Amino acid sequence: MSTPFITVAKPVMPLPKLTTPGAADLAAKFKPQPAAQSLLKPGMSSSEYIHALEQNNMSGDAIKGLAHGMSERDSVWYATQSAKRVEPMMTPADKTAMKAAEAWAKDPSPANQAQASAAAAATDYSGPGAWAAQGAAWSSETPGGAMPPAPGLTPHATAGSVQLASAMEAKGGPIEVPKVPDAPQAPEVPTLPDQPAVPQLAVPAVEAPELVPPTPEEQAKTAEAQQPYVSLGKDIAAGNNSPA
Repeated sequence: MSTPFITVAKPVMPLPKLTTPGAADLAAKFKPQPAAQSLLKPGMSSSEYIHALEQNNMSGDAIKGLAHGMSERDSVWYATQSAKRVEPMMTPADKTAMKAAEAWAKDPSPANQAQASAAAAATDYSGPGAWAAQGAAWSSETPGGAMPPAPGLTPHATAGSVQLASAMEAKGGPIEVPKVPDAPQAPEVPTLPDQPAVPQLAVPAVEAPELVPPTPEEQAKTAEAQQPYVSLGKDIAAGNNSPA
């Protein structure tokens, strides 16, 4: 008689640095896609939710959840450590921005925040370093900060930074993103989908066609490419990789 095959469920890694402990509250912050929203259960913790997203190949939502669930300082650190994975592919200005963001994460002083803001502004916002630095510039976690805080925007910038780094690694080179027009204010954070990014272009006022969701095979391929970045975020959220 053959021995039955038994699948052992992967244990949930505790993520104590997720400052939003409840999964429902975390989801409200980053507004997951419907399929990811359906994984929520009553009483579920944020750690359990990130685990469920990871196990169901919803890596993009896992990255967003990690970026929004941590403190802004840890979230910026997450972006900088992700950017380091593709540092050879980054422009000199983007590398400078990444290093400025890293310096702020280690010491969130007004001077370091101002330097991160200046470094981000010196880029074309097409690389992960720029968005890591912009996340630092928008943060409210600098006492007496040199920059006016932008509540809630830091995790949007850092999640975009992480996803941009993962897309660069998967492609093996820079990713083309919409150019930011010259403006006195900071640019709007780009939304990077799980699949290869398509620039958002102005279209006539007509009904947009319904987007075709990725196939399970496409979703699994994206999740495989983004898995190192999910694992990195979990390691930071677990307290094993810290800017302090």
